[in-house]
Amino acid sequence: MVVRPIGRYGFMNLLIKVHPTRFAFMMSLVVLIAWILYYFVDVKLTNYNTRPVKAQLRQIVDVTKRHLLLFPGILLQGAAIAALVPILPTYATKVINVSTIEYTVAIIIGGIGCAVSMLFLSKLIDNRSRNFMYGVILSGFILYMILIFTLSMIVNIHILWIIALAIGLMYGILLPAWNTFMARFIKSDEQEETWGVFNSIQGFGSMIGPLFGGLITQFTNNLNNTFYFSALIFLVLAVFMEATL
Repeated sequence: MVVRPIGRYGFMNLLIKVHPTRFAFMMSLVVLIAWILYYFVDVKLTNYNTRPVKAQLRQIVDVTKRHLLLFPGILLQGAAIAALVPILPTYATKVINVSTIEYTVAIIIGGIGCAVSMLFLSKLIDNRSRNFMYGVILSGFILYMILIFTLSMIVNIHILWIIALAIGLMYGILLPAWNTFMARFIKSDEQEETWGVFNSIQGFGSMIGPLFGGLITQFTNNLNNTFYFSALIFLVLAVFMEATL
């Protein structure tokens, strides 16, 4: 997960810059390599009792009802970040007036910041109190709001690189804190069902985010409004966390 943003956006953007179609075969090659490596992985399945489909559905509904309080955070986090995806290339090339290479460097810097944070800074969360973890999450939402709002005023690529590094560093701390926070609500005998529901909600947020981000930019004809939208979501999340948890 740490290297995913670097590999997906950074490396592929550089190859596309060299030639738009010559390296298309690498997508199939990567899938083939992943398929081969899968056979060398020691997969251990969780022991569980096979139940009728109706019983499984009832349990999923029960899990959903008991964790409704977490859904806004799970859904809106993914939507807020994903809303920026369709506008970032245009923002980089039209507003900041940088090349694809410079835009790719910003993504790589953010990925490196995330990697460093997850490898080293995330250890600060281990064996800490619940209030400390809540503080990390709340601070992360507020900092994300500030940084994303700041993007609407930046026209210098070097400042953008600094912001990308800050976002990556904060994400590397926020993600483990958020996962630890959610794990405390999960019963040991319902891990598969609960994480399945959580991941589905998060995936739905990541799916609708680009839709809203693209529509906001299209109908308002202003890239900044999408930044405001994303920053507002993180503000709402911070207020919601403070008021309910």
